[in-house]
Amino acid sequence: MAVLQQVERGAVELDAPIGRHLPEPVPGERGQKVTVRTLLNHTSHIADFLPHVFPSVLEGSPASLDANRLRTFAKEELAEPRLGAPPTGEPGTEPGAYSNTNHVFAGLLLEKVTGTRDVIHRAGLRHTSFPRTPHIPGPHSKAYTSLFGAIDPPREPVRHVVGEYGGRRRVDLPCGRFWGKRRGVFGMGTRSASSPDGRRQVSFGINRIWCQRLDENGAVVPHPIDAALGEHTVPALCGPGAAPAKATQAPFPVGVRPAT
Repeated sequence: MAVLQQVERGAVELDAPIGRHLPEPVPGERGQKVTVRTLLNHTSHIADFLPHVFPSVLEGSPASLDANRLRTFAKEELAEPRLGAPPTGEPGTEPGAYSNTNHVFAGLLLEKVTGTRDVIHRAGLRHTSFPRTPHIPGPHSKAYTSLFGAIDPPREPVRHVVGEYGGRRRVDLPCGRFWGKRRGVFGMGTRSASSPDGRRQVSFGINRIWCQRLDENGAVVPHPIDAALGEHTVPALCGPGAAPAKATQAPFPVGVRPAT
């Protein structure tokens, strides 16, 4: 939203190469091929930083989570090393590949151009902050993860690190189609969905993710929490008389298996 505001004001061009604004972190040919648009629609094909920061997660181990539990990563530490990783495709080509690194570069772009205070202040978020690890001011819930059974009992492996930030998601239920968003960090998740006319909406947060276990083939086995979320969200969106979704059909699973 903040980037598109700057596009509207003429401070940023969607199809401009990001090397124009960020010549140091994104030099040379890569900086000319990757545009602002490809950052926003995830077709930059810049590799995600999560496997770089937490490599053990892909192996089902919490080792790297524990090792970096109280560490603060500078934006440049997250973004620049991924330029050296093999790209997931040619910039600007479909299908895109979701990458948290795109958001980091978009943030660096905004720092060059203006900032995000227009979004934060205009939304009335007067108490919003981005604290350094591991201190969060004011009352807050804990964040737990099970890492699909690798962490038992569930605990806080990390306090504050960016995780999954998915785009708009289509949710088809017996009563119709809804559009929503799924957000998450290690241990925390939020889900929102709305009918196209905005008459029925639901939003909620959870403080435990990856509570399921994996079967012998590596497939996610639904957890009772998945069923509980279905029992809550389906009647909320479809009405009190709607049949709740089964665990295997829950519209908002509490975790997905990390991509390899």
